[in-house]
Amino acid sequence: MKNNLIKSLLVLLYAGINFNTVIAQGAYFTVGTGYNLPTSTQTLDGMSFYNETITDNSTTYQQNYVSLGKGLNVGGAFGYIFNEHIGAELGVSYLIGSTWESVTEYNSNFSGSNMKFTNQISSKMARVNPQIVMSFESNRITPYAKVGLMLGAGSMTVNGLLNDNSSVTEQTLFYTGGIATGFTTTIGASVALNDKISFFGDLNLVNMSYSPTKGVLTKYTEDGLDLLPSFDLIDKEIQFVDSYVEDDNVQPAITEPAKALKMKFPFSSCGLYFGIKYTL
Repeated sequence: MKNNLIKSLLVLLYAGINFNTVIAQGAYFTVGTGYNLPTSTQTLDGMSFYNETITDNSTTYQQNYVSLGKGLNVGGAFGYIFNEHIGAELGVSYLIGSTWESVTEYNSNFSGSNMKFTNQISSKMARVNPQIVMSFESNRITPYAKVGLMLGAGSMTVNGLLNDNSSVTEQTLFYTGGIATGFTTTIGASVALNDKISFFGDLNLVNMSYSPTKGVLTKYTEDGLDLLPSFDLIDKEIQFVDSYVEDDNVQPAITEPAKALKMKFPFSSCGLYFGIKYTL
């Protein structure tokens, strides 16, 4: 009986050593960076995010099409190849979004009045991306494709600058809260430099939207004078909800955030991504 126990322990030890060897052979991690261009753009009419030029006799409108997924992307991933063609990967990345701008201008030759309001919006987002990997090894070059989900925790910053004949007003609204959801598709190839290190490049498509749950006015100045401390909470904080009721007979409490309907902002993109893969 003692000999059987020893044999069983040796079998388990051998299996464990081989399991760890298999894990080491199939595991890898990557680091890389890239740049995303916008896809599936949409309008932000709820924020009046379009260009407008007003004169004495006419008004010209120009639409802006936006995707806040545009910008610099940095990140990495840990993956495991189960067999010759199938694997799984968990990626993390950080998006530093580009700035989008809309301008409203009023110029009157009749009154001599001039006004310009510039509205800028940008984003940042930390993202987690579990994916299924399909690879097709061919000598030193390994083509691959990936599909998966993407979850993100992000924020948006909206800066407004108003210049008129007599004063300058600046304000900043910060949007946060909520989880962004979407999916990704990737095609690319890696080139082996040696047994451990490969260089890779891929094309990554992201379909994603983000709906913040909170907006906070973090700056409001007139000619450099900070007026934010004098604001009531209802004037400097917004709670975004799916539905709410306004009662004409009840005055909103100034000590509570204002309510507004949720908005979905576009974060879809198409990006080129390059980096290094290290096989464990």
